Amino acid sequence: MTEQSGLTPDIAAEKQEQLRVLFPDVFCEGRLDFDKLAQVLGARADDSKERYTFTWNGKGQALRLAQTPSAGTLRPCPEESKTWGATQNLYLEGDNLEVLKLLQKSYHGKIKMIYIDPPYNTGGDFIYPDDFHDTIGSYLRLTGQLDGTSRISSNTEANGRFHTDWLNMMYPRLRLARTLLAEDGIIFISIDDNELANLKKISDEIFGETNFRNILAVRRYDKNINRQFMENGLPSLNVGLEYVLVYSKNTETKLGPVFREASEERSSFGYWKGFWNNADRPTMRYEILGYTPARGQWKWSQNLAEEAVRNYWEYQEKFADHLTLEEYWEKTGRRKRFLRRNPKGKGFNRGIEHWVAPSSGILRNSNWSDILASKPTGVDVPFSNPKNYELIRELAVLAGVESGDIVCDFFAGSATTAHAVFSLAQEGIYPRFILVQLPENLDSGLKAATGDTRRSVQEAISFLDNLGKPHLLTELGKERVRRAGEKIQGDADPASDLDLGFKVFKLDSSNFRKWQPEDDLERSLLAAVDTFVTGRTELDVVYELMLKTGRDLSEPVHTYRAAGQSVYSIGNGTLMICLADEISAEAAEEMIRLKEALAPETWQVIFKDNGFINDSTKINIRELLKAAGLAEKGFLTV
Repeated sequence: MTEQSGLTPDIAAEKQEQLRVLFPDVFCEGRLDFDKLAQVLGARADDSKERYTFTWNGKGQALRLAQTPSAGTLRPCPEESKTWGATQNLYLEGDNLEVLKLLQKSYHGKIKMIYIDPPYNTGGDFIYPDDFHDTIGSYLRLTGQLDGTSRISSNTEANGRFHTDWLNMMYPRLRLARTLLAEDGIIFISIDDNELANLKKISDEIFGETNFRNILAVRRYDKNINRQFMENGLPSLNVGLEYVLVYSKNTETKLGPVFREASEERSSFGYWKGFWNNADRPTMRYEILGYTPARGQWKWSQNLAEEAVRNYWEYQEKFADHLTLEEYWEKTGRRKRFLRRNPKGKGFNRGIEHWVAPSSGILRNSNWSDILASKPTGVDVPFSNPKNYELIRELAVLAGVESGDIVCDFFAGSATTAHAVFSLAQEGIYPRFILVQLPENLDSGLKAATGDTRRSVQEAISFLDNLGKPHLLTELGKERVRRAGEKIQGDADPASDLDLGFKVFKLDSSNFRKWQPEDDLERSLLAAVDTFVTGRTELDVVYELMLKTGRDLSEPVHTYRAAGQSVYSIGNGTLMICLADEISAEAAEEMIRLKEALAPETWQVIFKDNGFINDSTKINIRELLKAAGLAEKGFLTV
């Protein structure tokens, strides 16, 4: 029954709907393009300015957003980290646009592989709201660190900017990502049908059409691709696929081989095909389901093949509508054999599914459709639709990732990329990772969630309550990394020296105080005397200086004491910092002692400028360091 609204019909809306049926191409993001309508109806258009281009409302601002320097910093959080002093892995909590800007100097051209799984823009996805004028302030308000209304919301078609908002979010982030890639770097981007075409266009523009390498098809779940379902009231083929776009930094980059040697288990999990070889085995020729090979022989014995057929029909009759194949195997308590049709065969299909065992090899004869996109993590942390870490591990092998290389994921989500990097140790490869994730509030997400997603969010909140952690997605991610590391450690050689830790940093406004004059000028001048923002530690400032001078955040930072003052040594003595309020000659002498002991190839020192009692003290300390070998440009103050 249709409920009556009591309103008169919307004539304009009805006519627009009639136009949509006749001319669907004149509608863009749900709105009528009158110029395009005129052209379709035969009106002459001024095409003197026409050229091939891909643009949208806000593209220019998105470009400027990528070029605008960040006013933020990354503050260290040793208490939330694992093996802080020994690890090279980074977990960065914050808006990925700002974080990518902050990483530019330290990691420019240094990242071997980037994998991202951004929002697919399905209508229920959260799209990062970027503020061109105040990005850090927008982020702090968004995450509840400053007063203001939270702007976390879904991107729905009703807002009239469905594709535009998504493109404005992705465009500046991909531009910044490209500058981080090494010359032989590869980026992999997961996506589904909603934005595949648009993502391909902006990626061609940013990375170059000649650097496009492939689109890989990935199965989201086990489904018959011919089974139709209703989507938005219309019949649709349920293909159950996601895609991974692959781009290289330059055209010379070579990808690794896709083919993998079959494991013993995978070899035993046969599929139904003609087994044409020279060995004549009459026992392997038999009729099954009304079909006998005209020549050659089956791969399996008749008993095994009949068992596989029974398994198939048992599953179809009892479980197919409510259990996935993995759940079916778990429920029946044993591994099942299934016949799989030869994809090149003709005629005899009988609807037998093309199943893949969950623990079998990921790649089979270059058939990327055999990769499952989602899979249980095996680390007992609740996530909604976790990405399959084996997929990312295989992508890393494809990209030629080696020990010491950096793998980055700036839409880290459930931290699957960290799990994948850890698991590469099984192949003797020891890279490191940089993860970036916005601390999305799960309580806010629960209000908008429905169905299975709501249940998953509730489970996640209960899980965090048991751990005594805030209800943030980043807390789930960090716990996933901890448990993934423990699982890999448990499977590894006890003598192996694995880096299964991570350093946590959080995005915040700069530690350096800005000049912001108030009505009370005297009070403003007194506040400006202090270089740093109230409440910030010396370690906060040290890491901001590391970013500004292009240092790797994983470099070890050692603290020494001289006359009650801290002297920080970074990168085996290549950078030394003293931020004391009354800098003494003893601090400079400690720097000289460290320089002689560590013998760094280069030497740079940084002092707090208003930490010198007077100019005379500053000059004396500078000359003392110059006499010990410090270059003129090696003496800096902040």
